[in-house]
Amino acid sequence: MRKASLKNSMVTVSIIVPVYNVEPYLKKCLSSIRESNFGDYEVILVDDGSTDRSGAICDEFVSLDSRFSVYHLENGGVSHARNFGMDRALGEFLVFIDSDDSIGPDYLSDILIAGEEDYVFCGYKDVYQGKVLKEHRFQDEIISVEELRRRVNKFGKDIFPCAVWKGCYKRAIIVEHGIRFDEGISLGEDLLFNIHYLEKCRTIRIDSSTAYYYEQVPSSLIHRYYPEMLKKQELETSSLEAFSGGPNMRWRYYWWHRTISHYQKHLRSEDKVIREDARAKLRQCYHSAYFRASIPVIRSKGTTDERIETYLMHYRLHGFFPLFCTALEMAVRVKRRVLK
Repeated sequence: MRKASLKNSMVTVSIIVPVYNVEPYLKKCLSSIRESNFGDYEVILVDDGSTDRSGAICDEFVSLDSRFSVYHLENGGVSHARNFGMDRALGEFLVFIDSDDSIGPDYLSDILIAGEEDYVFCGYKDVYQGKVLKEHRFQDEIISVEELRRRVNKFGKDIFPCAVWKGCYKRAIIVEHGIRFDEGISLGEDLLFNIHYLEKCRTIRIDSSTAYYYEQVPSSLIHRYYPEMLKKQELETSSLEAFSGGPNMRWRYYWWHRTISHYQKHLRSEDKVIREDARAKLRQCYHSAYFRASIPVIRSKGTTDERIETYLMHYRLHGFFPLFCTALEMAVRVKRRVLK
């Protein structure tokens, strides 16, 4: 492990950036931090065993700016990298930035806590190749954690902060309660971390800032095939239910739909192993008793589209969906041959 050490003994905010094979995006990310109009920070770069030039780029920024430090580790996953960074943070507050994203000059000054709130989160912009695809903006307000629970229980899917990269945390709360990222999972670790953290909070500030730029990277983990998506979504949904106060069939149906879409998308994969595994996992998904419990509620209170969809899910048990998926796959293959 190689480290370039930081020089300040105390700073306002520690920015933790896990880095893994993001050479095309990393300079933009780190430059955007240096261009911030808030300067009292340290940047902890955790190079998680990168095999491209990401590690060298980290070294370059360390040589340019004394507020930057880097640790070069063997690959251990994003949760391990973030935990490693938290253990070495000196700031009163913690901010996480993904190494393929970037921030605007006002991001840190907007999101840093000005009052006594325990947690701050803001909106963001989806961007792709320099173009803003969509803006996610909230209204400025301060709410209690109990109010957040109430909104989540009412299926406030937009209000719950699922990602750690759009929030500001008090390091004292994390240290006092030993809050960590689960290193046993590689997708959805943000949501579980936030739930554990919010359970120890009293008040939250929601900020209208959208100065975080979330880069749509086709090769990122969220776009790849994830075999255990069904288990992941069940864990996340049950954790949300525990946080918000009990079973919530709207949440179950929402995450079930997302899981089905994930497996269906990969039925068209060029990789035969992935196609076959996705088909098997899709079958398990349709049979999930945990998620199927939401069907009666959706048929009673859901939208027309949702009600129709639940009946199509029902027909899956009678062989409709395997035939449909096979026909779709064959049609895609024929189209590819024609295009060639």
